[in-house]
Amino acid sequence: MRFVILAALLIPAPGNAQEYKLGQLAVIHPWARATPTRATVAGGYLTVRNTDRFDDNLIGGSSPVAERLEFLESTIENGVARMRSLTTVPIGPKSTTEVKLESVHIMFVKPVRPLRDGERIEATLVFEKAGAVSVEFEIYLLGGSPGVPGHQHRP
Repeated sequence: MRFVILAALLIPAPGNAQEYKLGQLAVIHPWARATPTRATVAGGYLTVRNTDRFDDNLIGGSSPVAERLEFLESTIENGVARMRSLTTVPIGPKSTTEVKLESVHIMFVKPVRPLRDGERIEATLVFEKAGAVSVEFEIYLLGGSPGVPGHQHRP
């Protein structure tokens, strides 16, 4: 009986399984989209909660599944979609920053293999003040995203 209770305590709760703490920062539910076989990029998304009274910046990252990680900002100007490269992603004090679709996002450049629905890929994110944190990005179907009915993993 004691073993069963201890084992249950060691299993992460579903709500906490995708939150990574780094000092006053929390990286929440990193995810990316599945890619076709010859894709040269893959988009990555997450939320960063900063409970500190000081700001920070996401300044870099790496992953064994991509040549490099970049930060891009997508905007629509006069009906034309544009992307620009960013050197940092500002994380304001006492705030939540979303790295999301059609906004500021992470780009996995030159993936070494296709990203498949349902898998998790390792990455390291580097913050200017807080340092580095290892995370796992959960992969969703191409065109899908977490929490949207009909856009979950393939059954």
